[in-house]
Amino acid sequence: MVQFLQNYLLYYLLENMGKSNIIISTFHCVPNYGAVLQAFCLQEYLGQYADQVQILNYCPRALTDEYKNINFYSLGSIVMSILTLPNFLKKKKAFKNFEHNYLKLTSSKYFKQEHIADFSDYSVVVGSDQIWNPQITAGFDSVYFGQWPASKVSKIVSYAASIGKGNYSDEEKSVIKRLLEKVHAISVRENEANTILTQELNICKPVTTVLDPTLLAGASILQKLVKPVSYKKYLLIYNLTGNPILNKLAEEVALKKGLRIVEICGKRVLKKSSKEHTIILDAGPIEFVSLFNQADYVVTDSFHGTAFSIIFHRPFITVPHKTRGSRMINLLSKAGLIDRLSDSFSDSLCNQTIDWNSVDENIAKERAISEKFIRENIL
Repeated sequence: MVQFLQNYLLYYLLENMGKSNIIISTFHCVPNYGAVLQAFCLQEYLGQYADQVQILNYCPRALTDEYKNINFYSLGSIVMSILTLPNFLKKKKAFKNFEHNYLKLTSSKYFKQEHIADFSDYSVVVGSDQIWNPQITAGFDSVYFGQWPASKVSKIVSYAASIGKGNYSDEEKSVIKRLLEKVHAISVRENEANTILTQELNICKPVTTVLDPTLLAGASILQKLVKPVSYKKYLLIYNLTGNPILNKLAEEVALKKGLRIVEICGKRVLKKSSKEHTIILDAGPIEFVSLFNQADYVVTDSFHGTAFSIIFHRPFITVPHKTRGSRMINLLSKAGLIDRLSDSFSDSLCNQTIDWNSVDENIAKERAISEKFIRENIL
């Protein structure tokens, strides 16, 4: 009842506030499940309250070059690209269809920041994803700070921006501090990023830690994407790093639970399905969400794999990520599920029942912080 009243009050307040036009500047143009789905969720959530929400159709080469059809890094990469190309093209097509059907992109597509048009009547929301990781964007890209030559926007706000790394060099600190001067309100996705900005960079403005857009949107929005899947009684693997420990753990859980294994491959690999282990090499965003929604169990090392397990109340185990484990620890701690983080099999963890009412209450508290930030700074 308390949660219902909170939701009703938020809805009433937002519905009776002045409407706004919003441009979202984020990663959306690559065949990456987390990137595309967080963009969709932020678009849909803000779209409930704003007059118009669009995603800036900005496709810099720093992002798209990582997803070329043929990779010319070495002879081995060329051969691997050719062998995996048919499934990769199917996957890219599925992402393109999702973009066309579900993302509200600006009518013009931009490849360079100097070509981006003026959006004078819009507020700019930058984030989520690792938009402030200079290793991904080939140095800091001012577009992901809401700034481009023709920009005369009314307001720039970051929502759940991620830095994706543990520290910045002195030169990087100088650049990001300068870029953040024009950002009116700052929120980030991880506590670690909050600490870096406030303590190491001494950012003068308040920095709020908020939920990833997928958790902000929750099941009510993501359920729109769910379609029936052809698998029954299955354990879902989403293994970003190819960690063999994860696969071994998943096999033990599947054996204990009497489940077949269905695996979504996030990277281009050469794998073949067997009777007990189905490999999916060309899943698009719709199939990705649907497989999480209907899984009997999930084993993953992915932040968004963990997030979707929580959203859809799927029993799961998260194997610590080798380099980005802090994101999962942060999320699981907030949800009260830190015991789901493990890299070894145990009967007790495998059979432990998750108290989803308690988890939902914990996430609702975090969502309230996120909604307050949005209400005060974006809408």
